[in-house]
Amino acid sequence: MTKITDPDVLKFIADTQAAFPSEAIEADIPACREYYNAMCKVFWQPHPKGVGVTDAEVDGVPVRRYRPESCEERAILYTHGGGFVVGSLDSHDDVCAELVPKSGQAITGCRLSVSILQA
Repeated sequence: MTKITDPDVLKFIADTQAAFPSEAIEADIPACREYYNAMCKVFWQPHPKGVGVTDAEVDGVPVRRYRPESCEERAILYTHGGGFVVGSLDSHDDVCAELVPKSGQAITGCRLSVSILQA
């Protein structure tokens, strides 16, 4: 097994583990979402300059639109991971915002944790 020695990777691992205490394994889904959201806040970064953000709904599903100051009428749909259980518009907010200047396109992120568990 390879030993990890990079200080940035070790800090990332420690910060992630700090957000997920040992009791998280036995936690219910709402508690897991809270742990996950707390972890995402640890790594959150401010939006790049020139990125506009608006919240909306599409067929009852919350979405967040990120747009550069100028772009064409096309957009990239960003669907976060989390197995339809964890993750939200807020947990991946900075990721979506960062993709705007890197791609030059509008990004639409959608809330996927609208699962059968919430029905």
